[in-house]
Amino acid sequence: MVGRSDGRTVGRLCAAVVVLLSVSPTVRLSSQVSLRFSLGARYSTTLVHDSIVVPFDLRPAVAPTLALSVRDNLRGPWTGDATLDLSAAKLKRYESGTTTETGSFTAIAFTLGLRRELTDGVGARLGFG
Repeated sequence: MVGRSDGRTVGRLCAAVVVLLSVSPTVRLSSQVSLRFSLGARYSTTLVHDSIVVPFDLRPAVAPTLALSVRDNLRGPWTGDATLDLSAAKLKRYESGTTTETGSFTAIAFTLGLRRELTDGVGARLGFG
């Protein structure tokens, strides 16, 4: 059928895009974009606090986070970046000293920002999203 594709075709296309984006010339071009993957952890504060009969809190557990960032060097010391991150966690209810799992929670965040290297290995970032 025209216009239909299976999962293998989409997977091959994604793999080809990643390979093409990861190939870089030996000479740094002024408009070169870098692609970065990172893995971390996300801690979230309480999502719900209520006291129907007794007080309880509902919040996600600490969750692994996978992030994909695209950075582009701007003129001057700043770097522009866009980041998409995803984390999935168990949702927990804290009530009267007990903890109960109540399902799952998935967070997706998209941020745009400016980054500046302060010294080797230390940078500052201002972002919104």
